[in-house]
Amino acid sequence: MHVTFTRLVVVAATAILTLAVQVTAASAGGGFGTGPADILDPPLTQHAAFTLSGGTGGAIEVVVYEGNELAIFSSVSTTLTGFTVPASPFRAKTTFVVADGQCGARSPNGCAGVQTAGGADTLSFSAGGGGLTDGPDAFKGSDGCPWGADTCLWDTRTFDVTSTMAPGDTSAVATMTAGSNADGADCISHQVQVLAVGPDAAWSRAGYVATGRGLRNQSSGGLVVAGVPAGATVKKALLYWNVLNPSDPGGAMTFNGVNTPGSLVKPGGDPCWDGGSWAFRSDVTAQVSGNGVYTVSGFPSGSPTGADPWSGSSTPMMEGASLLVFYESAPGFDVSYSAFIPHDHVIGPPQARCGFVQQLYFAGDARGFSSTATSFRGRQTVSVVTDDADGIKDGTSPQNLVGESRSYAPDALADGRIDSADDDAVLGDCHLLHARGTASTSSMHITVTPVSAKVVRVRLFGGTSNPLLISPNIDWDLTLTIDASSLPTSWTLTGAHDGFPAHEVYVNGQTLYTYDPGAPPYSFVPHLIRLFPPLEVSVSRNGTLD
Repeated sequence: MHVTFTRLVVVAATAILTLAVQVTAASAGGGFGTGPADILDPPLTQHAAFTLSGGTGGAIEVVVYEGNELAIFSSVSTTLTGFTVPASPFRAKTTFVVADGQCGARSPNGCAGVQTAGGADTLSFSAGGGGLTDGPDAFKGSDGCPWGADTCLWDTRTFDVTSTMAPGDTSAVATMTAGSNADGADCISHQVQVLAVGPDAAWSRAGYVATGRGLRNQSSGGLVVAGVPAGATVKKALLYWNVLNPSDPGGAMTFNGVNTPGSLVKPGGDPCWDGGSWAFRSDVTAQVSGNGVYTVSGFPSGSPTGADPWSGSSTPMMEGASLLVFYESAPGFDVSYSAFIPHDHVIGPPQARCGFVQQLYFAGDARGFSSTATSFRGRQTVSVVTDDADGIKDGTSPQNLVGESRSYAPDALADGRIDSADDDAVLGDCHLLHARGTASTSSMHITVTPVSAKVVRVRLFGGTSNPLLISPNIDWDLTLTIDASSLPTSWTLTGAHDGFPAHEVYVNGQTLYTYDPGAPPYSFVPHLIRLFPPLEVSVSRNGTLD
């Protein structure tokens, strides 16, 4: 059966362009052409350009192009701009959303569903680093549908295109082609093109996922979102769909039970089904929280049977829908403060006696500055984030910790040091290990205050004592402000602490501040006496996070 159709394309508010195109198609509703067509295929137009915060790793730039551009024996090429490829290492990916893809019986990759015709479709993506191609049979209706894995009339295809791009690139070209082979040419329509590019380190905290489903002859369907990291925030979620009908069918749509009517993106030509084509978009950011199944329903559909289209389709003919979910994780900052004794021991104060005669010694931590050390006198840790109500990373809690205190009799110093060999099993005998105890953490405090959307403040203050004798605390009062409003993230540390022992502050393992009390031996004068008020060492530091 020969079908003659007129493709009506509205391209601007001030002009209407009507293109009459004759295509020889296999039966009405075949969705593929068998003869040459002179189709004018304009590119997609940019809908959005925005950035996704990858924390200290940098920002990912995203551009979204949309349209409803028909191709039959022809191509649609879109030049993407609005981004700059950063220095290496970087990562980039792109997604093609195409309506009316079908898999032909003679296509090289085989068909899992109802075999139709038109397996010569190809795609390409190119930039300063080279090109990527896929096909033939690039758009075989690969999104799911009731009648089979292929020929589902909708494709949402995502590719890693890092190798095609070079640092400094500001444009790339995405092309969709409806070619010809023994099956004939598919009649396909380019709906959406997404590109995201950013430093490789940023992709661990930000990015996007895309999912789609063929919806012909259905009243509802589920879009499965997977790959959004736990704790990430959905910055934007866009739902796209296309309906075939001679006139505008309207953008009715229910998304996960919420009425979310779409805006008309563009009317387009008929992909060989005897009707016009209407592309719609709806912003569903408020309804998408992360991974899961999101149900679409309430859209125009002439038949709810779920039957394959070649057994019969009636207008309006829903083609399919794609959900694009863009996410970012609030930058996380693991803050750690410790006070520790660098030497293996310290000589106790005058009142620290065993049997009223023998001087007691106290074990130190025997280490240098380290963000991963496990020995300390007092330690505070907290994981904070920006863009959060309380500033504390979900699933974590601030920690106030103390190390065990141990006193030793003089004979433990026979070899000049205190170590594990001096830890005998009998306590209180004025021989080797004499006593042990753990101080309370009740005097240690951590407060976290979100200052603004990208600024968080952490106050670490209090002190820890030696539970084995009456003595002054090791005291500190430090305030750390982290500002992630621009990159690189900046920090400011202010406050004060006692002049003994050593003190250290880290964020994500990066050293922000260290204080060395000097070389041992450590004794009451001039070292332990520095624990008495006031806090004698002032702190004022600032810098940026790696």
